[in-house]
Amino acid sequence: DLPAPLLKEGAALLLAAPGDAVKVANKRFNNVAYQYELSLDRRCAVEALSEAEAGEALAACQARLAPVPIADLLSKAENVTVDVVGVVTEVGVAQTITHKASGREVAKRTVCVADESGAAVGGGL
Repeated sequence: DLPAPLLKEGAALLLAAPGDAVKVANKRFNNVAYQYELSLDRRCAVEALSEAEAGEALAACQARLAPVPIADLLSKAENVTVDVVGVVTEVGVAQTITHKASGREVAKRTVCVADESGAAVGGGL
């Protein structure tokens, strides 16, 4: 679970997720209007950054990553890993859901990430 203080307006976060984190949105469990969702789990790392660190991290990411505009995600094959650089524009209210496979309750929060392409993708954390 992400600590709530990390998810606040204006916060800069560095998020590292495995390649299978972007999935086609499951409309049965997600009511956002996006075709894809970020499915983050314990394998993900989230770190809060200062404004200076955020600028440095963005420059480093742009230098070593090959960011794909969110608007181009539909043209990518399924189960392919891509780099996305964007800004969290919305953070939903935390909910408790029951994990289908294990039956255990987990916390879920929906977020929206947008980029310079003008497109956005939603996901659950």
